[in-house]
Amino acid sequence: MVKDYFSRCVDDYYEAKEDHQAYTEGWKLPANNTGFPSLLATQGPWCYSTADELKGYPYKGEVKTYSGGGYVLELSHIYYKAQRQIKDARSKLWMDRFTRSVFIEFNLYNPNINLFSAVTLLLERPPTGGLLPRVEVLAYRLYRYVGDFQLFILACEVLFLVFVLYFTYREAKKVHKMRLAYIMESSNLLELATLILSWISIGYYFVWLGLRKWTLKLYHDNPTKFISFQYLSAWQLTFEGVVGLTVFVTCLKFIKLFRFNRRIFLLSCTLRQAGGELLPYFIVFMINFLAFAQVYHILLASEYDSFSTLIGSMQKLLSALLGKFNIAEMMSAYRVLTAVIFIVYMIITNFLFLNVLIVIIIDSFAVVKQQNDEMQNEFELLEYVTERIRGVLGIRKLNKTTGTHDFPNSNIESEQEQGSDLRENITQEDQLNIAELLEEALDKLDAKLNEMKNTINDDDMLCY
Repeated sequence: MVKDYFSRCVDDYYEAKEDHQAYTEGWKLPANNTGFPSLLATQGPWCYSTADELKGYPYKGEVKTYSGGGYVLELSHIYYKAQRQIKDARSKLWMDRFTRSVFIEFNLYNPNINLFSAVTLLLERPPTGGLLPRVEVLAYRLYRYVGDFQLFILACEVLFLVFVLYFTYREAKKVHKMRLAYIMESSNLLELATLILSWISIGYYFVWLGLRKWTLKLYHDNPTKFISFQYLSAWQLTFEGVVGLTVFVTCLKFIKLFRFNRRIFLLSCTLRQAGGELLPYFIVFMINFLAFAQVYHILLASEYDSFSTLIGSMQKLLSALLGKFNIAEMMSAYRVLTAVIFIVYMIITNFLFLNVLIVIIIDSFAVVKQQNDEMQNEFELLEYVTERIRGVLGIRKLNKTTGTHDFPNSNIESEQEQGSDLRENITQEDQLNIAELLEEALDKLDAKLNEMKNTINDDDMLCY
C-alpha cells in the first residue's frame, strides 16, 4: 500500500553507509576497460576524498556526525573561474537527492587586528526533506609574537613556565614529606589540580604551536590551494578550554582569603549550616523542574528548535525564572494548555520554592549570628597580619593593668572586658585631678585675656 504513494525512498545517513565510489561527471560509473578512471579516483569533485587527505576530522552537525571525508569541489581563487565551476557543478547535478550534507569552508585574515577566521557553513538534509543550516566562525591569532606587545607576551609565558616549575618542586617536596596525609587536605588537592592543568596547558600550547607552523607552511608552499584549519581550530578550542579551567581552579584557591571578611565568612557559615536542609530542597526542586522541562519538550519540540531537546527546554525555563522569555513562543501551540502550565510553573517556582529557600537561609543565618561572638579575631586582615608578624618575631604586647602578655589568638570578649575595666579605673582615680587641672587652665586663660585687653587700651591712649 505504501509503495503506491511513494515513488522512491532514501535512507538516513550513517557513516558506515557512506559512498566511497569514484564516479565520472554526472555520477556515472566509470568504464573498467580504460585507464581514465584511475586518474579520476585520485582527484576531482566526483571522487571521494578521505578525512586524512582533506586534513580534517569528524564533524558533528545538528542531525548527524559526519566522517570528515566526501566529494570536494575546490573553488578557484579567481572570481569568474569559481563562478563557472559552480554553474558547471549545478548543471551536472553534483548535489542530488543522495546528498546529505554540504560543507562550505573558507579562511579569512584581517591584518589590521592580526586575526585569522576559520568559517564553516553546513547545510544538512534529513531524509524527511528540508535544509538545516549551521554556522561556525572561529577567530584566533596564528602570528602570535608581532606588534608592540610581542616581548611582553613572551615574558609572561616564560614567567608562567618558571612559576609552574617552582610550584611543582614545592609540591613535590610537600608530597615527599607528608606522604598520604597530603591528599587529606582540600587545599593540597586544589594545588595539585592547578599544577596538573598547568602542565596540560603547556603541552597543548606546544602542540598548537607545531600545528600552527605546519599549517602556515602548507599555505606558503601553495598559496592558491585551500588549506583546512580544522585541526588547528580543534586544538585551539581545546587549549582555550584547558586554560579557562586552569584559571577557574586557581581562582578557587583565593576563596580561603574570604575568611578575613566577616560578612563573607558569615555567608559561608550560613551556607554550611543550611547544607543539611538545602540538599533535600534541591532534590525536590530538580524533580519539579525536570517535570516541567519534559512537558514543554513534548509539547513544543516540533514547533521550536529551542525546545527540540531536553537541555534546550531546561535553558528556556531557567531564562523564564530570570524574567527573560518570549511568552508568544511558549504559548503559540496549545494556547490554553501551555498557558495553564506556564502559570502553574511560575507560581510553584517563584512563590513556593523561592520562599522556602529564603526561609532556610534566614533560619540558618540566625543560628550563625548567635555564634558570631565566639569567632576568633581573624577578620581584620591588617590586625591579623600584624599579630602574626609579632608572633614570628617573638614580640608580645604587655598589658599595663595586669602585667600579663596579650597573645595574638586571644578572644575579642577578653580584650573588650580588659579595656572597659581600665577605663573604669582611670575614671575613679583621676576624676578630681582632671577637674583641678581644667580649673587651673581656665584661670590662666582668663588672666592672659585680661593682660591682652589692658595692652590694647594702653595703645589706644597713646594714639590720642
